[in-house]
Amino acid sequence: MTIGFSLNIFFLCILYTLACLCAGSILINVLGRFSVTIKEISSINYILTSFLLGSGILSNVWSLILSVSLFNWLTVGSVLVISIVFGIKNFWRIKNELYKQLKGIFKDFSLEAVSWKFMIILVLLMIILTGIRSFIPLTKYGDAAAFYLVLPKLLAANQKWSLLAGFEAFSTIGIHGELHYAALMALGGSWGAKLFNWPISISCAAGLAALGSKLGVGRRGQ
Repeated sequence: MTIGFSLNIFFLCILYTLACLCAGSILINVLGRFSVTIKEISSINYILTSFLLGSGILSNVWSLILSVSLFNWLTVGSVLVISIVFGIKNFWRIKNELYKQLKGIFKDFSLEAVSWKFMIILVLLMIILTGIRSFIPLTKYGDAAAFYLVLPKLLAANQKWSLLAGFEAFSTIGIHGELHYAALMALGGSWGAKLFNWPISISCAAGLAALGSKLGVGRRGQ
């Protein structure tokens, strides 16, 4: 795997993640939640909420596009571009508050004891490793190789809803992440589909930290 190929994968994953963020921010804006002052909803929580909502929105959009057999790179790419164009301005509004929050986090880090700094760095390294693991080839007998990445590849290839032979009943349990993988594969990024697990995992961890902060958990606990 060349460096250029790896950079293309990262770029595709970042572009898709940005589209999720923007799609979610559009919904928040439409619902009028942006009228709540940033002091009540922190900029980081706003970004987290936007990503999770956008992930759900795009998943349902892909489901509709698959239903009309138009699931190709042009349609998928157009949806992503539209989401970014109309949603990116919402994040420009919170840039100052985001800067203040990040500055406060780094200040808290600088005041921590050496032992806690080491632990924080260790956690960050583990997060980076989850992304690097995406470049490890799938095991032949794993669930991903049997279903979770095979179904998206089938959907991207057929450009419509299709059932995976031998897993017809299993395909009715509800599909979410697989649709994101299929969209990335439709754009020609099967490795990018695996890498998208990274922002999903980070958002889940950030969501737990945000919930903990509301329950009185301090910075170290978060």
